[in-house]
Amino acid sequence: MSLQFLTRTAVLLAIALAVQWLRLPTYFTGPVVNAVLILATLFSGIWSGIIIGCITPVVALLMGIIPPAAIPLVPLIIAANITLVLVFFFLDKANRYVAWIGSAFAKYGMFYVGLRLLLHLFGVKLPAPLLLAFQIPQLYTALVGGLTAVIIARYLKQRMD
Repeated sequence: MSLQFLTRTAVLLAIALAVQWLRLPTYFTGPVVNAVLILATLFSGIWSGIIIGCITPVVALLMGIIPPAAIPLVPLIIAANITLVLVFFFLDKANRYVAWIGSAFAKYGMFYVGLRLLLHLFGVKLPAPLLLAFQIPQLYTALVGGLTAVIIARYLKQRMD
């Protein structure tokens, strides 16, 4: 691991955790965290995005942002974050905009399928408002976060060249 990888990952993780700490509404926090995941992937590599994608849901749970009733969803959130990072990483080689939209829908798809498995196969019971929070809002936050990251990345790339 290079010092550049560690520094960039640490700074981006700090940004994501600071926004979580502010306890702003999901419609603000979610896009920022998703943008950070994509920016980490673009500027530090796939492992940076994966590391941040694994840490942020655990910290959200520890901070009480994710309620105790949603503990069974933490591994699903981690899997969805990793899906976002992986799909973005591989599709970005072809087209950044396809990567943005494809990764957002892939993350939403992971949530949708994973949630159904938790509910039906494993018999997990979750309150209705919690179920709603982990459906369409996840697509929204991934789309907005991805677009934000694409715009920021273009700006940063111009400044770094």
